[in-house]
Amino acid sequence: TEICEGAVATLTASVTGGSGAITYMWQIRDGSDWTDVGTNSDTYVTPEHSAGEHIYRAVVSRNEGCVGTSDSIIIDVSEDPTVTIELSEEEICIGGIATFDAIVEGGSGQATYQWQSFVDGVGWNDISGTNSSTYGPLFFSPGVFSYRVIIEQNDGCYVLSDSVAIEVFGDPQV
Repeated sequence: TEICEGAVATLTASVTGGSGAITYMWQIRDGSDWTDVGTNSDTYVTPEHSAGEHIYRAVVSRNEGCVGTSDSIIIDVSEDPTVTIELSEEEICIGGIATFDAIVEGGSGQATYQWQSFVDGVGWNDISGTNSSTYGPLFFSPGVFSYRVIIEQNDGCYVLSDSVAIEVFGDPQV
C-alpha cells in the first residue's frame, strides 16, 4: 500500500479456520521486534507516519492453542509531491495562447490535476475539464491573469502550486 505523509491506511484481517471467538492483535515491526499497536478488531487504522516503509501484521487467536499470524503488510509512505509551473510566454496579445505545464516530482501514484484561475473579488475558481498536466487558455481581453494547479495522488498526496501570472496586451494599433 502506498500513501503520502499525513494519510492513514485501513488494514483489515479476514480469518478462516479454527474454532471459537476471535481475538485480534495488530502489530508494527520495530527493528527486528514486533510491537502491539492495535485493539481487538478485524480492522486497524494506522496513525499518520513519516516517509519510509512501515510494516504491520495481525495476530489472531481462537480457542486455546489456535493462533495465526498474517503475512506482513507493507505501508510505503512517501513525502508529498512538489509542483512547479512552467509558462511558455509571460506576455502575449489578445487572442494569443500561452501554455502552462505542471512539473510534478515525488509523491506516490498517478497524478490528477485541477487548474484554477483567480477572479478579482471572488478568489480562486476551478476550471472545468482541466485534468491534464498542460493547460492552454485563450485570452480575449487585456489584463494580468493568474493561474495555479492542485495535484492529488494516492491517499494523502496533495500539493498546491504557487500561482503564475501572464500579462495580456491589446493588439498594436497602426
